Amino acid sequence: RALSDAIDALGNARDHAAVRAQGWRALSGIYQTASRWREAASAALAADRAAALDPRAPRTSSAFVRSSDTARLCKAVRAHQVNCADIEHERWGARTYHDFSKARRGRGFAVAGADDVLAEYESELHACLRQGAKANLTTDTHVELVWTVGNDGLVPATLQVNPLRLRGTDVESCLQRAFTLFRYAPYQGELQHVRLAFDIGS
Repeated sequence: RALSDAIDALGNARDHAAVRAQGWRALSGIYQTASRWREAASAALAADRAAALDPRAPRTSSAFVRSSDTARLCKAVRAHQVNCADIEHERWGARTYHDFSKARRGRGFAVAGADDVLAEYESELHACLRQGAKANLTTDTHVELVWTVGNDGLVPATLQVNPLRLRGTDVESCLQRAFTLFRYAPYQGELQHVRLAFDIGS
């Protein structure tokens, strides 16, 4: 706690951003060693936000400031019932993402990496399905989603939603907006399609 307060005491000035980021990353490492997963994730997320203020760092969209290290940590801590998106919403009011499309273009679609992308963005899909459940659109429903990943790693507006009764609803619109955030590693070759299914209870 004392180290956390010391990092906060540096203030939010841009000239202290790099120091703050280093401090938060060090604190995250300490928490990971102690298996304090929520605190470790929170510190890592704070490090990314501080690093984004560093005037020496390349500018990027404020939504895509999550580092690859933090993305890996956020995926890992899910096994300990820690959700990085929830932490960010509670602490800062909005979440961030890692931009996988900044990776070097591969010769083919990175199938293994697609799991990392889903771990990073899936909470957005869950939010849409929860919204549908409140409107009694997705209750006791098997939902299937199929989307295309462009060679640039982005998802064009080609989402297919089943069952058909969800098409044209607020659920489909929400899912379309969610997929505009998805970022995959760019690749060469034939366009790839990803399929995902959810069984939603009452």
